[in-house]
Amino acid sequence: YLLTPYGDFLVGVTSRAYGDATVACGEGGIYGRPDLLVDQIEAAAGVPVLRGPEPLLVEPIVAIRGDAGESIVDPNDPKAGTSHNFTITTQPMKGQAAVSPEGILRVCVNADATPGDTEAVVVTVTDKADPMRAIAKRFVVSVAANEPADGTCDPTAFGETEGGGCCDSGGQGAGGSALLALLGLVALNRRRRR
Repeated sequence: YLLTPYGDFLVGVTSRAYGDATVACGEGGIYGRPDLLVDQIEAAAGVPVLRGPEPLLVEPIVAIRGDAGESIVDPNDPKAGTSHNFTITTQPMKGQAAVSPEGILRVCVNADATPGDTEAVVVTVTDKADPMRAIAKRFVVSVAANEPADGTCDPTAFGETEGGGCCDSGGQGAGGSALLALLGLVALNRRRRR
């Protein structure tokens, strides 16, 4: 076992070959790979084994052509209270993206993007105290089939909606209610895991 501040991890399984062996892990002893051992346990028990923090499934970001869509980048860090840096690693092919220091991802899609197409944005999340602890998260951006927005889109205008097709029938920005619903789903998902 490898004992760390982030948890205890099974790194291998060994056995002594026979009763009078003089070397603990030698003389015919076996070494088993933990991934194959877990596969064997899952097959025998018929139940999946949790191998670590599961990546959060993120709904695709929906953006109107010429406008933006937003999402929250959740590091899903098992070490509570950790601060993170967020960096855009891969920009969308037809648009621009930015991420705030708090992890709000905003993606502007070009007005000439094809409705129904998808784009991808990759955000790298890094532990501020330990830069070696980093993970890349991929977000899918779906281009909505609405009329293109007539305003210019600023990828750094976090929490704002642009004009031209982004609003619901009541005249309120639809982006805020979608973001609120997303936050509610994330909170509900976390509550279920505990």
